[in-house]
Amino acid sequence: MKKTEIVNTKSGKIQGYRENGLDIYKGIPFAEAPIDDLRFCPPVAKKNWEGILEATEYGPSSFQP
Repeated sequence: MKKTEIVNTKSGKIQGYRENGLDIYKGIPFAEAPIDDLRFCPPVAKKNWEGILEATEYGPSSFQP
């Protein structure tokens, strides 16, 4: 898998992979998890992260009872 160049976003740096001429980025978080005080509230923007987020796989699925 060939990695993409590192991309600077408002939240931090990300790196995906290149496949069939396309740059692919997966699992980029956009909001904090809706737990504790955030439960049943509008989404809250994800806090900025340090380092480079490897955006090569999807994140975990949400729990479905």
